[in-house]
This record gives sequence, structure tokens and C-alpha cells, in this order.
Amino acid sequence: MIIEKNRKAYRLSNNTKEKNLITLIETDNGWEKLAHGWEYVHWMVIGERGGLAEIGELKFHGRLKTSIEQYIQVYRHLFNKVYLLENLFNDFEVRGSISFTEEDPTNLKIVKETMIKDFEFTKASDSSFMKVITIQDSELLIRDNITFSFKPIQNLAVNKPYMPGDQLTLF
Repeated sequence: MIIEKNRKAYRLSNNTKEKNLITLIETDNGWEKLAHGWEYVHWMVIGERGGLAEIGELKFHGRLKTSIEQYIQVYRHLFNKVYLLENLFNDFEVRGSISFTEEDPTNLKIVKETMIKDFEFTKASDSSFMKVITIQDSELLIRDNITFSFKPIQNLAVNKPYMPGDQLTLF
């Protein structure tokens, strides 16, 4: 079962009209990226997770079942209060890691090696490299082939938007 405890959305720039976002969720394993990119990309992921909440595969706000409509409504409220990029780095220490596998095609290896060099990742092991991401490196947040970890710098308030009660059914 997936447990979603909290969520935050940030613009991928400090432009208040920016629709390119990164959404993070808090689970039992800590904070992780739910989606990044234009807002419509987020809605595809949110719709799928809403289906999981409806059938009881995703525990949300302590409820075993949440309707798709209620789940989507929570994200509508969240997207009305999207934080600027600088807030992401005030709230979290963001780390990126790039790993190589034997199955990586040559062109992917070249892309990874270029990112490692251009953004000065440091070697963590024979096949992986790490970097603490700063606002100056924020373009990495939209790159594929990087695994991110988000460690809260401060206590983050649990975002509990209004969720209407379940509607009664007569039949």
C-alpha cells in the first residue's frame, strides 16, 4: 500500500506565472518527486494516483479510501499555492545522483558523462556520482537519468487542504 502524507509544489523558476512545476510528496520513505514538467504532466500522474486512492491502494490523509474527485480536489488546492523555486532550496537539501549500468547504451553513457562533467558531480562509487543541487544547478531538476533525494532542512507543515465529507448514497 502506498501512503501519501504530505505534498508541496514548486515552480521551476522564480517567475510567478511559470507553469513548469516540480511536485514532491512525503511517503513513509521520506520526500520524493511525484512529477516534474508542465502542469498537464502532473495531472496524468495525479489521475492515476486518484484511481489508486479510490480502490484503497493509496492511503491518503489517514483514509483507506478516498474518491478520485476528493484526491484531485486536494491537488487543485495545492496548485493554487505553488511556491517559487528558491523555496524548494530553503525547504530541502536536494541531492542528485547519476549511476551507470552495464545495460546503458553508448549514447546514454555520453549524456550522463557530460552532465557529470558540466555540473561537477563527485564520484561516490565505481558506477555512481553525486552532487548537492543548488539553485544555480536547478536546471538539473528537469533532466532525466538523475535520481533525486529531498531531505527537509526544516519542519514542513502538513498540507491538509479542505476535503469535503463523503456524499451519502440513498440507493
